[in-house]
Amino acid sequence: MRNIVLTALLFIVCSCIGVTLARHNPIENDESYSQHESIQHLSYLDILKGQVNEGNNCPLFYSAQKLFGQLAHFQLRTAWVMEQYVCEDNAQIMMRLLPILFMSAGISLCFYYFLTRYTIVAAVIAAALFLTTPITWLYWAQDRPYGLWILLTCAQTILLCEYFIFTNKSPFFWRSLTLTHWLLCLCSGFGLIQTLLAIVLIRKRWLSACVLPVMFGLFYALNAPKYHFRIPADWPALILTNISVERLALIAACACFFKRSLPLLIWLCALLGFGLLLIAAIYYQHTPGIQGFELSARYLLFLLPSSIIILNIFWQEMMRRYDKDLWVNLALIQALILVLLLGGWRTVIVLHRLL
Repeated sequence: MRNIVLTALLFIVCSCIGVTLARHNPIENDESYSQHESIQHLSYLDILKGQVNEGNNCPLFYSAQKLFGQLAHFQLRTAWVMEQYVCEDNAQIMMRLLPILFMSAGISLCFYYFLTRYTIVAAVIAAALFLTTPITWLYWAQDRPYGLWILLTCAQTILLCEYFIFTNKSPFFWRSLTLTHWLLCLCSGFGLIQTLLAIVLIRKRWLSACVLPVMFGLFYALNAPKYHFRIPADWPALILTNISVERLALIAACACFFKRSLPLLIWLCALLGFGLLLIAAIYYQHTPGIQGFELSARYLLFLLPSSIIILNIFWQEMMRRYDKDLWVNLALIQALILVLLLGGWRTVIVLHRLL
């Protein structure tokens, strides 16, 4: 009961933070376009048929937003104009309320998991790692699929940790993994890749947990509009915005001494490899003279929750293993504090712009 109460309190706090962010920031061009053209203008059938005219045409987020708007009797009245920012108090909150709840649920889910599996300290560290990551704040309150994608990636990574670290192979685990993969494939085109990578690593329950959801996800991926992209000059930032150098270093250091870390390390390396492959593919397909869209760090958001959960598990397991070694404990604590301080410093800079 205590765990549920603490998690509920965190969820409420996170939701209030999200509403504050929504109130202080105008509706951006992409949000306005999605609300008008992909949510209000299209019917449920159009959305399910993949007729959303966006790079991500998966139906889960748009149909959920449409249903919420109808239940709340909300519509964005301000017409969409290219590169227009809309300042409308009620719309800024109503449009973003569902994504805020998704992001808050993702943070709360990680908090609850570590509170249940480890200790209150582990749970606080999980929440702190999210809150000291600037990109969390940038996409906390946006009328886009990012919050839902982060929530589902949290669920997928937690389930993989259950399978590989705690050897959980219960019927409930398989049902949860299957449902998560279905939702991922219906949420994001990259969720399709995450599902394929996970099932290759597990190599069990191919039909229910992989083949069927991937077939649906593939339908939307093949029918999605194709756009030209370009790589920014500072392309390493696409990766490092989601998982910083110091976090990568701490994960690598812990993995060297944690025997059961290999499957999760392979999982994280596979996600990193996919991110690098995406950057390389866009670099080689880009035609000089065609401007296109600049690739953004938000396309690699799957690295954010997966790296936080894996980092925290590795750190907790190392603290358990060397609980009687004072110097190793001090080194681990100092390393974690450094990670949080560096992330916090970057986050404060971002918050100056957002609030």
